Amino acid sequence: MTDPRGRAPVEQKVERFQPTSGRVMGVIALVIAVAVVVIGIVDRNHGYPMSVVLGAVVFGILVWAAMIRPRVWATEEHLVMRNMLHTARIPLAAIEQVAVRQVLAVSAGEQRFVSPAIGRSFRQT
Repeated sequence: MTDPRGRAPVEQKVERFQPTSGRVMGVIALVIAVAVVVIGIVDRNHGYPMSVVLGAVVFGILVWAAMIRPRVWATEEHLVMRNMLHTARIPLAAIEQVAVRQVLAVSAGEQRFVSPAIGRSFRQT
């Protein structure tokens, strides 16, 4: 299958795994950060100082990267683990071991891949 713009082939997502934690708190924190930024920009006279607005922007970026961006899905040929800053595409045939503890850990070859998107709480483990 090709990209709608005629670029590189796109793999179909076969199975999406829903995140087990952090999504609700991440969205709440992101909404609060956006509200602080909007109030700081719109109401310059009575709003927040610019340092607070910039802090809210940095906080929002960190929340998005740590709590909202991580995902795991499987295609016909790969397990894709998207983390804060890196996306790993692991061939399904190369996967030797999968462990779900506080995080998802996948061993393939001599490498170990970890994703916080799927996991159990400390009490559950």
